[in-house]
Amino acid sequence: MSHASLLVVTRTHPLLDALTEILLPYHEYETTGIERYVEWVDETEAFTRSFNEEKCQFVRLRDGTLVDYHDERFYERTPPSRENGWSSSRRFGEPPGAEVVELPRAGAGRDLHAEAEREGYLAIPDHPGRFGRRTNPNARWDWWQVGGRYAGRLRARPGVDTTAHLRYAPNYRSSAEVIQPPEALDQCRVGDLDRPATAAASRARYLGWWDEDEERFRVARAALSEDEMFSVPAVLGGAIRELDAAAPDTPRREMLRRVVPLFGVADEHVYSREAYGERGAQRALFAFALLDEEGSWHERGNLGWWASVADPDAEWPGKLAERLAALPDDRWLTVVDYHI
Repeated sequence: MSHASLLVVTRTHPLLDALTEILLPYHEYETTGIERYVEWVDETEAFTRSFNEEKCQFVRLRDGTLVDYHDERFYERTPPSRENGWSSSRRFGEPPGAEVVELPRAGAGRDLHAEAEREGYLAIPDHPGRFGRRTNPNARWDWWQVGGRYAGRLRARPGVDTTAHLRYAPNYRSSAEVIQPPEALDQCRVGDLDRPATAAASRARYLGWWDEDEERFRVARAALSEDEMFSVPAVLGGAIRELDAAAPDTPRREMLRRVVPLFGVADEHVYSREAYGERGAQRALFAFALLDEEGSWHERGNLGWWASVADPDAEWPGKLAERLAALPDDRWLTVVDYHI
């Protein structure tokens, strides 16, 4: 599961109902249950190809029976511990005379339609022999909120009335309730945006993150012995998970690179504090995705679980900056925190 920042561009000032309608074409049906924008997606060919060609692990028992490798009979419940990777179960191996083999499911005698049903595919009405799923193929979020983890990034020019602007409202999904200064905004008309003040706020935010992470890793390094320095999950797991909880577009994720010096490896990409602050100023309006006024979604890559990004676009920062620079003064920007 991941969070990411989204800039929504509109021609008029969108209140919450309008913003909800604008974002709706990108909802994840499996979570929201909303029927709009949902269609049948035929997965027959793709799944059949996987069924016939992709190999899976099976256990061939002494009598020749093929059993799934992950069958519960090969596991035992154990208290979570460092030795078993903090798992609550441990694989203890195959019984005497058994062997692990790799075969396509078709070669293992499995039934195509039974396997499809086991993986959640359904028979498509009025299409005999076809199966798939009802979904929104354009899904990008399962929930969202204005501001959220990215609250308070915008600043308006002095004298602009911002009382009707949408702002971050902490709720049960919020990771923490952060008190924002009154000048901090999550929505602003482009012509009213105070770009120098927005950049200065971003610089200060980056420097704050740099200082937090510097202290975190200072403490972590002090706790490490020479042997423990190579056990990242065990020793730094908590710190890394805390950093990685931020979306992939946030500067905090980049600070994961600061783990590298703990292993005695030089990393020329580790920023100085001053350079990191300047980077923050340059990325004041950076976001992982942009929803333009025509309703088209643009993004840095395909966002997956745990902040993974497939097919990242290295040119995204430049593309985003160009789009924002071309916006007329009467357009509106709204910062959204979306989750998938």
